[in-house]
Amino acid sequence: MEEMLGLVLFGMIAFSIFQVILFFKIWGMTNDVKEVKNKITNSDNEKIVWEIRRFILKEDKEKAENLLFDLFLRQLEYAVKIYQGESLTNRISVLKRIFAHYYSQIKSTFPASLQNINTKEDIEKIFKLQYPLMGVN
Repeated sequence: MEEMLGLVLFGMIAFSIFQVILFFKIWGMTNDVKEVKNKITNSDNEKIVWEIRRFILKEDKEKAENLLFDLFLRQLEYAVKIYQGESLTNRISVLKRIFAHYYSQIKSTFPASLQNINTKEDIEKIFKLQYPLMGVN
């Protein structure tokens, strides 16, 4: 009987140790996923920046403006997901200053439609779903 109790106790201790190891492995993997996500997001933005440079060199101002517009909207979408309230309003203000500078680099004016965005409510006024889409969170 003591042998059986010792074997069960040994098994439970081993199982507990493996559970702790598994916990820390999974925790480490979640950090890895965050790093990969950040790299993918940054690499997409970097591709757009290179495309803008390419169109500037080709003297295709309209395509460069369109890409800048898209890049601003991507940054705005990211800001809405991350920030709330006053910090979102501040982030939008910072983005507008940054992108106004970018537009000036290609000798263009910052679009009024973007200049008029100051809060989350301004974004929601542009287009709002009246009915939820199926399969979309």
